[in-house]
Amino acid sequence: MSDPKFKTIEVAQLYEEIRGWSHPEYPFLDPNYLEESSTPAIDFTPYVTTWLAADREEAIAELWSFLTYQRNASTASYELRQALQARLPSWVELSDTAKHELHAIFILTWRAGTPRVGTSLAATTLACRQMALDPTFADELMGLARSELRKDEDDDSGSTEEFDVKSSITRKAMVEHARGIPGLLSGLISRHWPQQRKLLPEWKESVNDWARRVQCVELVAAALIKFMALTALNKRATSKAFFNDLPNDLIFKTATQIAHGAGRFVQENASADDLDVYPALELLRLYDRKPPETTWNARWQAACAAAGDDKAHRVFTKTDRMIALKSSGIWQALGDGVGGYEDSLGNPFPPFAFDSGFGQNVIDRAECEELGLLEPGQPFLSS
Repeated sequence: MSDPKFKTIEVAQLYEEIRGWSHPEYPFLDPNYLEESSTPAIDFTPYVTTWLAADREEAIAELWSFLTYQRNASTASYELRQALQARLPSWVELSDTAKHELHAIFILTWRAGTPRVGTSLAATTLACRQMALDPTFADELMGLARSELRKDEDDDSGSTEEFDVKSSITRKAMVEHARGIPGLLSGLISRHWPQQRKLLPEWKESVNDWARRVQCVELVAAALIKFMALTALNKRATSKAFFNDLPNDLIFKTATQIAHGAGRFVQENASADDLDVYPALELLRLYDRKPPETTWNARWQAACAAAGDDKAHRVFTKTDRMIALKSSGIWQALGDGVGGYEDSLGNPFPPFAFDSGFGQNVIDRAECEELGLLEPGQPFLSS
């Protein structure tokens, strides 16, 4: 394969630096690349961190395009926009460098959809940073982390003391302290790098202490990754207990579904000709889920009222079918959870709510005219 063409100098320089570790046909991906894994050639966190600090979103977007080449362009673009808008909570005080690094970890985690890897990387970042937490928000932090706990929810051993990572401890004191924690290093190596069973004696104490610090902040890292995911998923999600109670893997899975929905939404509305041929959509159940369908009937009627769409309401009353023009405000009302539904995702396209099992089918012009959504021969754009 000939060398790829680059739009930004940052990505061009990066390619020259790591091309020896990159796949010969898929730049920036692992030499043993498999489509289902999309494993990167290296950890790009330091580079994305630098680009965030320099406000070089163009470079991030170009790297992203190589890492997501097999995805629909609209889907990948939406994913990146969501990842870039993610924010850390205001009640965590970190240096700008640490914030950029955590954001970079999140962006790359968002691409891969593997929150546990992101949590591990974020924990190592926090373990070597000065971080202060407003104690007023300790309970909120624990709430965000609780769904990631592997032990019983009633176990209160995870006190807020675990989250005090601001320390002036010297290297010598760290080494001395690490000597009193037997077996920590061997357990860490066996779990994460089983092929590396031995370590030089002079490194043992320092790595033991490092592993302890990482473990101490792992739940903090999980909580911060979750907070950023919620800000990317839905601007109001961080204030909803429903989403705070979800584990990270389900939040990232939902984000993937939203990205696919966004890509389809762009495709369905890109062409005026297509809009004229298929001017409406029908909301219907695709998979069995809870709550029952009657709840979605109520959601539809509330959305009809909020959007002032009398035609869609009449269709529902006569046929029990949830059909509206693509231009109707019903779709955004469904995403906004009109009627007080806490599981809503804020999108004018499926999924409108978490794990609803509902999706859409296109409705052609002939059926729209038959249902009274359009007059015979009426152009869609004048609807």
